[in-house]
Amino acid sequence: MLTTNAIARQLFLYASLLADQQRTDVVDFPVSFEGEATNCTLLVGAQLALTAVTVPRTEAGTLPGEDSALFELQRRCDDARTATTPASSPHSIDR
Repeated sequence: MLTTNAIARQLFLYASLLADQQRTDVVDFPVSFEGEATNCTLLVGAQLALTAVTVPRTEAGTLPGEDSALFELQRRCDDARTATTPASSPHSIDR
């Protein structure tokens, strides 16, 4: 299965943030499988291996649903970053 460089980069960033927090999540993103556009559902995060291989471009550089998948992955990254700040912790005390 193939996806775009932008989705792969954002997916790896999100997986890394989750791994740092010892969390996992299920994400959906568009892929090309045997030349057909479809969706992939993947568990990412702590204790899970994620691998990417660069292949020569053989099709158009975008996939249907790419923009919304990127937006959602970026939103989840932002949420994960916020969750790591001490001020956002439910157990933090402001002094």
